Amino acid sequence: MLNLFRKSGFNTKLIVKPRDNYNDKDIIPIQNLFESFAERVKSQLNKIIPGLFNKRIADFEYSAHEFDETKTYFSSSRFLKKIGFNPDVILVLFMPAFLSFKNLYELYSITGAKILLYPMDFAPMTGGCHWMWDCKRYETGCGLCPALNSMDLYDLSYKNIQFKKKYIDKTDIELIAATTKTMQIISQSYLFKSHKVHFNPLIIDNKSFQPSDKKVARKKFNLPTEKKIIFFGAVSHGKRKGLKELTEALKHLSSQMTEEQINGIHLCIAGIASNADYSNLPFQKTFAGYLKHNDLPDALIAADLLVSPSILDAGPMMINQAMMCGTPVVAFSTGVALDLVITGKTGYRAKCGDSKDLAIGLSYILDLSENHLKIMKDNCRSLALELMSKDSQSKFFSTIINFK
Repeated sequence: MLNLFRKSGFNTKLIVKPRDNYNDKDIIPIQNLFESFAERVKSQLNKIIPGLFNKRIADFEYSAHEFDETKTYFSSSRFLKKIGFNPDVILVLFMPAFLSFKNLYELYSITGAKILLYPMDFAPMTGGCHWMWDCKRYETGCGLCPALNSMDLYDLSYKNIQFKKKYIDKTDIELIAATTKTMQIISQSYLFKSHKVHFNPLIIDNKSFQPSDKKVARKKFNLPTEKKIIFFGAVSHGKRKGLKELTEALKHLSSQMTEEQINGIHLCIAGIASNADYSNLPFQKTFAGYLKHNDLPDALIAADLLVSPSILDAGPMMINQAMMCGTPVVAFSTGVALDLVITGKTGYRAKCGDSKDLAIGLSYILDLSENHLKIMKDNCRSLALELMSKDSQSKFFSTIINFK
C-alpha cells in the first residue's frame, strides 16, 4: 500500500511499532521507551517465575489483548514530529496498543487532515475485543461484557467505548471496510453508525501473486506433480480459525472415497496449522511450516484449491491472495468469502461451521474436469484483478481522497 500511494504521486510515510529492520526511509518506527523497558523486565521475570505475567483478564477467544483502551501510548505531537510534515490524509490500519482515538482527534484538530480508518478486524467498533462472536453489545455501548465474564453494565468495556465515543464524535472519520460483513458491523455499531463507509477489499500485489507454472511451484515444495493438492494454513489456533471443523471435513471427505481416490490427494499445510494433529487423516501430507511472503504465491499456485475453514474472520487475506493466483477457494460463509467465494464460479462457499458442507465443497472442486477447473481459475484471477489489483486500488483511493 505504501508503494501504491508513492506511485500515485503522494508524499507518504508509514508509522509503525518497531519489529523488523526496515530498509525504507518512508517506514518510520516509533517506540515508547518505557513500554519497551517494561516488556524486557516482564520477560526476564517470567523466566524466573513462569506464568507471572501470563494471566488474562479476558477470554482468549475474544482476542482482547490490550483491554484498557483509554491509555495513550504516544503524544500526537511526537507522531507529527516523526512524519516531518502536516499530512493532508491520515490512513489508520491498526490501532491497538499504538494509536488511541484521542490521538486521532488531536491529529485531526492540529492538521485538518482527512481521517480514513481501515479496520483490519472489529476492535475499533467494540469496547475492547477484536472478535465479538454472538455478542451484540457493540451496537448499544457495550458493558455486561462476555469477554470479561462481566455482569456490570459499567465495566471496562463500557468505559472504553465511552472514551472512544468522546473523541470520535469530535472527529470527521470515514471508514473503509475490506468486506461487506465488516461494512455491516460498522453501520450497526454504537460508535460509527452515522459515519460514511466505503467498501474496498484489501490490495494484493498482482505481480507477485499471479498464475504461473504449477509443476515448478510443486517442485519447490517437493510436492507430488500428479496428485490433487489441498492447501491450507493459519497463523493462530483459536477456535475461530476452524481447524476442528476442517479435520472433521477431511475425515468426512475420506469416508466417501476409495483407497485409490484417497491416494490421489495430498495435503500441504502451512503456518501454525502444521502443529495440529492430523494423524487420523488418511491423506499424505507435507508440512511447509511458516512461509516467507515470497514463498506464499508458489504454495498457492501449487495447489488445486485453498481451503479456508475460518468460522469468524475479517479476512482472511489468504483468500484474496489465492484468488489473485487463480486458485479456487473452498470456505465457510464468513469474512471476505462472502464477497469473493462464489459457488460454481470461484470456488465453493459452505454453510458456516458445517463440516459436511465443507467436505462437499472440497469434493466438488476436486472432481472438476480440467476444462471446468481452468474456467474457475480464470474467474478467480479476473475477479481479483477487478477488485484488488494496484490499478483498481489506485482508482479507489484517488476517488475517496478526492484531490483536485
